[in-house]
Amino acid sequence: MFQDSWLFVGPMLLVVLAFGMAIPNVLGAALVGYQDRLGTAAAVFGLLYYLAIGAGLTLVTWAQDLGWSLLTCGLAALWLAAPRVFRN
Repeated sequence: MFQDSWLFVGPMLLVVLAFGMAIPNVLGAALVGYQDRLGTAAAVFGLLYYLAIGAGLTLVTWAQDLGWSLLTCGLAALWLAAPRVFRN
């Protein structure tokens, strides 16, 4: 219903940009402790990243509604991040 509207495409563009900026920074910070095995560690992180994306896309395909899937994943991410964000 809304997937053909700019009201859907605009936020999706922001999601894609956020992934493009966040993933290299997160992986770079995660690989600091593996300087002696940087290639292998990057390959393992990359494999896990693409497996997670594949699993998520499979679930979205089964649900047949990207908007609700993104909303659900966003709320789950907020719920999981809340203890870190709101701790004293």
